[in-house]
Amino acid sequence: MTNYDVGRQIASCLDLDSPHSFFLYAGAGSGKTAHLVGALTDAASRWRRRLSERDSRICVITYTNAAANEISVRLGQDPLV
Repeated sequence: MTNYDVGRQIASCLDLDSPHSFFLYAGAGSGKTAHLVGALTDAASRWRRRLSERDSRICVITYTNAAANEISVRLGQDPLV
């Protein structure tokens, strides 16, 4: 699977019309956080209005606080995520 395919698959899970939970597991330095942040950025911009109207948010569950903090920082502390 190429990097493009991974990003596209993650983005497809974040489609509000057909959302899916997913588990992202790969080795250190493989681009997990970069792909996730890219998909979250895209989803937040695409769905911000619809989510805000429903008073909904995007939830990301991580294994460590360090990972949660890194994702939050990369997203600019976006309150939608």
